[in-house]
Amino acid sequence: MSNLIYEGPTQFDGEIVTADVVKNPVDLVKGLDRLAVDIHEENVKAGWWSSLDDPPKDLLHERNRGEMVSLCLTELQEASEDKEFDDKLIDRAGFDVELADFTIRLLDLIGAEQRIGGQQPLITFHLTHGHTSVMREQDHVPVTDKIQCLPFIASPILKAFDEGFRKGKHRLARYWLTVTLMRTIAVANEWEIPLFAIMDEKRAFNRKREDHKLENRRKAGGKKC
Repeated sequence: MSNLIYEGPTQFDGEIVTADVVKNPVDLVKGLDRLAVDIHEENVKAGWWSSLDDPPKDLLHERNRGEMVSLCLTELQEASEDKEFDDKLIDRAGFDVELADFTIRLLDLIGAEQRIGGQQPLITFHLTHGHTSVMREQDHVPVTDKIQCLPFIASPILKAFDEGFRKGKHRLARYWLTVTLMRTIAVANEWEIPLFAIMDEKRAFNRKREDHKLENRRKAGGKKC
């Protein structure tokens, strides 16, 4: 993320946003786009985007976006506990795994918005200099304490709900989700967290979890989200 440059205030969907620009991020964006779609499709197949009725009902449009943002923030809250080791991936630090869990939920939501709109998952811009760019709110990753990074990550996803979903501005919401993702990657890079490797491990772990199986989720007290 060292190639961020400041481009000044930008008009976007009627809102003024001050942003940094990641130049030449084509490979990064393509990879993240694919990952968002893959994670969402996997969660759809696993039943997380359907009701627990028989037959199930697709909840793509009905699933509460405020609740989904809250679930993401719950992962950051758990990261703040900064456990030495995670209770699922026992060889990984608790903070690192919770950050990966947050990113998985975030990409799932980005993938869902893509399925609704049929557009590229991440918000990109073609600026006057001709580079395809991902916009990121101007700020700096806190470097004195990992826990201080959590509000830095949380701020834009709250804006995704408050300024985007709550007002029916889904494209603006997608912008702030993109900002959140870029910040998360920047934090992982700053603190040398192998974010994507941990995400792969956690997704593999989740596929085998008994409490994630549909028949167990339908039981009283079963995992619902």
